[in-house]
Amino acid sequence: VLFHTAAGPRDLFVQWHAEVLRARGYGVFVADLFGDARGDGWDATWAARPRRDLQNPFHLHERGAAAIAIARKLPGADPERIAAVGWCLGGRAASALASARPPGLRCAVSFHGVVDPGVLRLDPKEDRVAGPAPRVLFLHGGADPFVPAASLEATVKNLKRLDMPVEVEVYDGVRHGFTNPAQALNENPAFGYDDDAARDAWARAEVHLGTSLGKG
Repeated sequence: VLFHTAAGPRDLFVQWHAEVLRARGYGVFVADLFGDARGDGWDATWAARPRRDLQNPFHLHERGAAAIAIARKLPGADPERIAAVGWCLGGRAASALASARPPGLRCAVSFHGVVDPGVLRLDPKEDRVAGPAPRVLFLHGGADPFVPAASLEATVKNLKRLDMPVEVEVYDGVRHGFTNPAQALNENPAFGYDDDAARDAWARAEVHLGTSLGKG
């Protein structure tokens, strides 16, 4: 299951990665956290409301869990081998979902996710599904101004408290959105594409998915 950025589910960047993963033999479902039927996510005015709604952990978990549940029922899907992969806002969703351990979720990958320990599910373990905890991989830019180092550290610490295997790779001097080539054209200094970091991050993600889902 792929979770989109703040640009919405019809972002060509997400669709590109969906096609790459399909070519690798994965079944792919692009989640829609916005309810964006027409591709309005690029419109900041239209997107303001769904972005605001997703700041509420309840809404984030509810919509993310619904996407996982749909993916488990798709033709050809193995309901016990599901991955959550997200970029930016979607990375936040992927890490939050991993903490909740929904049925079938084996792993999560967060690319420059806007992670926040406040959206994790830290309630009693008996509320969670039995079985192996999802493996979580964070791929993060060291110069990402949207995620203070303390937020990433607290997120990782809290996931480990839930006995979850966590890996973190921080790319020094790399800014937000570093895997998206379009960020090379973004004049906002908070964003930036980094080809070396993007290639390394994708390679790590593929290994993580293959190992976690039994394809490696």
